[in-house]
Amino acid sequence: MKNGDEPAESPDIQPAANLVNDDVLNQLHNDAGPALVSELIAAYMAETDERLVRIAVAIEDGNLDEIGADAHSMKSSSGTFGALPLQALSARLEAAAMQRDAAAVEAVHDELPAMISETWREFGARGYRRE
Repeated sequence: MKNGDEPAESPDIQPAANLVNDDVLNQLHNDAGPALVSELIAAYMAETDERLVRIAVAIEDGNLDEIGADAHSMKSSSGTFGALPLQALSARLEAAAMQRDAAAVEAVHDELPAMISETWREFGARGYRRE
């Protein structure tokens, strides 16, 4: 790069802010108040971490019913707290389990840890923490 040349722009990368929907959080704050929302999000995060472990065990056991049930719960709670990409990924996992597609279940499950980690990072940037 010559002096004065600007570095090339980075390719479009989805900002982490898209992992948590502020409109949903604002509505929750208006409905329930910030203190209660903080408690509920902390519980949601802890519960989701537990579900991820249960899903991994269920995959090892071939228990597609448990995977589907945990994915359904993650889908619902993620939507409630505005974690819409995690909600969509959970919906994909639920659908794969309902279709009895073990390969698809494993493929979607492989995406979950990174999605959850990034989502928790985004909640953390907004001041929310796990229990």
